[in-house]
Amino acid sequence: MVSGPPVTVSATGIVLWQALIFEPAESSGLGPTWADYKGVYNNMIESAYSQGASQVSLEWDDAADWIITFQDMMQTNESTGLQRAVRRVIVIS
Repeated sequence: MVSGPPVTVSATGIVLWQALIFEPAESSGLGPTWADYKGVYNNMIESAYSQGASQVSLEWDDAADWIITFQDMMQTNESTGLQRAVRRVIVIS
C-alpha cells in the first residue's frame, strides 16, 4: 500500500499521497509517520481527486479494500472500519 517513488507530476510539482501510519514507538522509535502510497495507488488517488470525485476505492491483492474520502481526507478499511488520515503533498522541485 505505501512506499515507492512519486510518479504523479502536476504543473506545480510532484504530487504525493500519504497515509498516517501508527507504529508503536517502542518497536520502531518512530511513532506516527507519514508513508507514501506506491506509484500505481498514488496515480489512482490523484486521478480521482483531480477529476472531482468524492472518494476512491483501492483494492489490495491479499488485504481488505480501502476507501479514501476526499472531504475528510480519511482512508477507511471496508472490512474492519479502521481509519487513517491521508494527505496530498505537492513537492516543488
